[in-house]
Amino acid sequence: MTKQIFCRFTAKPNAKASAQNMKYITRERALDGQKSLFLHNIDHLQATTTREMRTNLTAFAETRMIEEKHAPRRGAGETRTHYRLVVSFDKKEKTEKAREMTAEFLRENFSKARAVAAVHQDTEHTHVHVWIDARQIDGKKIDLDNKTFKTIDERWAKIYGHEYGAEYEHQHVLKKLETREYKRNKAQGKQVEKPIRDEKQKNFNEREYKNYGIEQGTVDRNQRVITAEGNEIDRAKQIIDAAQRAIGDTISRVEDLYRSIAELGRQYENELQQDKEVNRGRERERTLEIER
Repeated sequence: MTKQIFCRFTAKPNAKASAQNMKYITRERALDGQKSLFLHNIDHLQATTTREMRTNLTAFAETRMIEEKHAPRRGAGETRTHYRLVVSFDKKEKTEKAREMTAEFLRENFSKARAVAAVHQDTEHTHVHVWIDARQIDGKKIDLDNKTFKTIDERWAKIYGHEYGAEYEHQHVLKKLETREYKRNKAQGKQVEKPIRDEKQKNFNEREYKNYGIEQGTVDRNQRVITAEGNEIDRAKQIIDAAQRAIGDTISRVEDLYRSIAELGRQYENELQQDKEVNRGRERERTLEIER
């Protein structure tokens, strides 16, 4: 039997769809309760209920998108606000196991990143969606070279193979080489047979592409993720709340700056007053000497 594992890393998702993606991957009907969620370097967003945590995470993604869009940057093009990752199992796996394996992957490959992993149990194969903030906890943006980007799937295959058997990793690498050879031959105009892939995995890929958190950046009739009026109102409230928090933080920083300036002004006035008193004392001493 062919050993099937799957890993897709999206390096350039729609920058404006960060919060939509977060809301999509944390939807309750796809999760196995709150244990399905793993927070990497953002433990302060933990909550007592899944719904509350989803609200916190969606607002956080929206806030980070706003901050990143307004941050100083070099170069042209669209600002990268986040990355997306999907890893899947070839069977149903316990939520705790899937979460721990994904946590291991994040610790090894994105140790300084802020990320959210959501284990989904709404399909035949357990799979995990991961939202990764483009900026790390050290303030630097994630910088992936071409080699790292092209081998992220192999790093997941290594963890998977260590857990379930080395044949999974070996077959994944072989299929990858087979696909690469097929594309090379096709580009050269050769008549080659397309590699056979698992139909279930293909159906899963198509389903995720269709519903992947407004991946394409537009919402049409067949790709409506936020449909109900109430959900759209909630979405608007989240955007407003995030904007208000960002404005509030800016106002707080400006107020702190004004207070610092005022304190420096008071210190300067005190020093001037002290200098005047010293000068007056010296003048009195000189006057007394002259009178003598």
